[in-house]
Amino acid sequence: MKKTILLILIAVSGIFMFAGCQSGVAQKEGFVADAAYEADLVAKIADNRTVYNQDLQNLKAYFARTGSHQKLRWATKEVDYAAMAPEYDYLQAAEIASAEPNALQTKSPVVTLADDAHEVDLVEKLADSRAIYSRNLNSLKEYYLNAGDSQRSRLIAKEIRYFDKAPKYKYLMPAETAGLKLQAIDSIPQADDLFEKGMNLYNKAFVVPEAPNKVWMRQALVKFNEIIDEYPTSDKVDDAAYRAAQLYENFCDYSLAATYYQRAFLWNDATPYSARYDAARILDTRLKKRNEALVLYKASVQNETAFPYFNGIAQQRIQELTLPEQR
Repeated sequence: MKKTILLILIAVSGIFMFAGCQSGVAQKEGFVADAAYEADLVAKIADNRTVYNQDLQNLKAYFARTGSHQKLRWATKEVDYAAMAPEYDYLQAAEIASAEPNALQTKSPVVTLADDAHEVDLVEKLADSRAIYSRNLNSLKEYYLNAGDSQRSRLIAKEIRYFDKAPKYKYLMPAETAGLKLQAIDSIPQADDLFEKGMNLYNKAFVVPEAPNKVWMRQALVKFNEIIDEYPTSDKVDDAAYRAAQLYENFCDYSLAATYYQRAFLWNDATPYSARYDAARILDTRLKKRNEALVLYKASVQNETAFPYFNGIAQQRIQELTLPEQR
């Protein structure tokens, strides 16, 4: 009797085990398999991966070339995440690239950055390639779920998880996207409060000028950029741009520093800072854009008379840069 019961239990457990092995995502009622649609999506995703990685590498190369250190760090981080993502041949339901950290070297495409590449174009192209890649991944996932294909559903869900976890930076900072025609005219209490908080952090960061606190510097940057982003007509927008420029310069991000210095006087022609001189100085000594620097040195001498020391340096550089061999 005991032996009979044991055999029955084994048989029943075997049935459940077999059922468990066969269980999966149920095929959606009315689903009709479309091999051509599936193959087209799989091919598109393979192409999307390549384009996405290429666009990342191009943007990373641009930031390295222009000295945008913060943005280079961001791009490098996104590149590294992309390199670790698994890649599958969904038609074969097999992995075609290892998700190992050293995959970065084998998965990095050749950089084809044009000499006249513009940051806005590169960032927009990356945003487009991200969106297309994501859309096709999710379309294929939906197809496999509807088909009841649990194996391929798990594989594509894993690739999607890696893609979604990857940091996706905007790259363009508020002062770069806000435009040149803002006017610092409105008194906005919220902006005033943000600026006060930003300056408190700024001053705390430089209590020891020789060793500024980078945590507080970054927190101050957040406040100043928030003013530009959220309150672009505030009469504090030029102040925020100038202080942010100083912080970016301290971080050795000279390209952003030059942009923010220029925004300060473009948004308020009567800004109380030496923004024209500072922008010229960065363009001249750091970015080696001497023709642009010359224009701003001249503008500084004309408009920033409250800074006689800087005026003297600017006049000297104007004379030096006017000589053809110095430009």
